[in-house]
Amino acid sequence: MIYFLLIINLILLLKKNIKKKYIKMQIKKNTKSILNTVASSIFYMSLAFYSNTLYHEAKHQDQVSFHFYWNLALWIFSWVIQFIGHGVFEKRKPALMDNLLQTLVAPDFIVIQWCFYLGYRHEEYVQIKKKIHNNINIWKEKQKNQKDSQNNIKQLGLICKKNHKI
Repeated sequence: MIYFLLIINLILLLKKNIKKKYIKMQIKKNTKSILNTVASSIFYMSLAFYSNTLYHEAKHQDQVSFHFYWNLALWIFSWVIQFIGHGVFEKRKPALMDNLLQTLVAPDFIVIQWCFYLGYRHEEYVQIKKKIHNNINIWKEKQKNQKDSQNNIKQLGLICKKNHKI
């Protein structure tokens, strides 16, 4: 699975560069993207290596079930924390409830959130936060306008019913 995500990241990055007219210029512009892809690839490959090492070590000691239960517990804990975070802090359902393909991106999202928390690209993080808050405000305004328009339609319906009875 980790290698699948790595390949998808690299394909998307290369596809983005190939579509451009001046590939060399785009590679210079996308150096940060390339470095991010390489860094996340190294991170996920090290996790895969560590997991594989734990499995083989447990296999030699006839404790394979321990390795499985440890991974299962960590996986369940991660999902529970994600849903609690969305419910408590964002007060919205997770995006993966709308699109199951986003479950593939969720691990990358968590890693980059931790990196931002630790100070990685602080200026970009501030800009992203501003965009997120603007998008949330726009979404809330649309929701409010929809409710107002629904209330207006209901009121017009009641007025029409009253006028029709008279």
